[in-house]
Amino acid sequence: MPLPRLVFRHPHAGRIALLALFACLAVNAIVLWAALQQPWLGLELRAGDSEHGVLADAVPYGPAHALGQDAQLLDLATFTGSSAIRVRADDLASTASHLDTVDAQQRFFARQTHLASLLQQPVLLSWKTRFGALAQTVVTPSQRPVSALPAAWWWRQGLSSAAFLLAIGVWLVRPAAAAGRWFGMSGVMVLLSVSAATLYRTRDLAIDGESFRHLMVLSHTATTVFGCTLMAVLLLFPGALIRHRTLAAIIAPFVVWWALGLAGMAAGDSVVPRVPALPIMVVLLIAAALQFRASRNRPADRVAWRWMGSFVLLGAVWLAGALITGAFYGVQLRAGWVTAAVLVYAGVAAGLLRQYVAPPKRRTGTASV
Repeated sequence: MPLPRLVFRHPHAGRIALLALFACLAVNAIVLWAALQQPWLGLELRAGDSEHGVLADAVPYGPAHALGQDAQLLDLATFTGSSAIRVRADDLASTASHLDTVDAQQRFFARQTHLASLLQQPVLLSWKTRFGALAQTVVTPSQRPVSALPAAWWWRQGLSSAAFLLAIGVWLVRPAAAAGRWFGMSGVMVLLSVSAATLYRTRDLAIDGESFRHLMVLSHTATTVFGCTLMAVLLLFPGALIRHRTLAAIIAPFVVWWALGLAGMAAGDSVVPRVPALPIMVVLLIAAALQFRASRNRPADRVAWRWMGSFVLLGAVWLAGALITGAFYGVQLRAGWVTAAVLVYAGVAAGLLRQYVAPPKRRTGTASV
């Protein structure tokens, strides 16, 4: 049986696809440029146990190559020895979301600002060698080379770019469908959210604390909008479970949640608003269950749902494996949450394309949108 031909129904599909590609490349170029502006010591840092704080492996060609391997990084100071600060394991945290109090987040961002300001000039590094000897050296941070970007940088930007282009492609196939429009918007939010988070999650040691906070707000905002768009897709596809007014009423509390979070940030009650991840997940699970039940008498919708469900199952299995191996065996699967989200996202795209590219000749029940 030949594969169905992909037909883009948007009258300007070619132009829009080209603009989307250029926009994606532009966003990645900006993120790459910003990442390469960060000062670089040439150290691969990792958290040690409570006795060793931060351990460092020096890159042979890096500015701090004198540290060698398995060195314990102690202090950073100006080359005259002033403004010294002890480097701690929590300085390596990829985000401040795990901090529960405003004071803790403010201290984290203040330390990031202090460290980042020191790295703008030659610094005096104090460390302990693997043999326990204390040592000091003056290091001049250099501009971060492309080869120093971690694999997570390329992984995150590659996946978000693919999700963005995929979502735009689905929208161009059926631009008049409400689910297709919501899915297209979700791709834009994925690219914005991941790109902003990449800059602080893959930093070398520190970036300016205020920039860190603004990037987190941008990432969390885009993530919240992304969750709302996925809710809309699952409530409208493969069969419309609710009317658009009801959909607006469901999304409204999340808008209010985020507005209150921004108001709390302005009033000093919070530093970064939190993503309402749990409520969004609950709505997604309820919508998925209702769609499965509603499609039992609509074979075409059930076929589209199977495409979606298979990927959702793979994502759930991957995430469960990541949690189990991390909790019981201490082995962390790389990007467990991200990979699970990608599988679920690919499943939704597969279901939409299955319905839009090869729609059935006969359909009964509520019309898909």
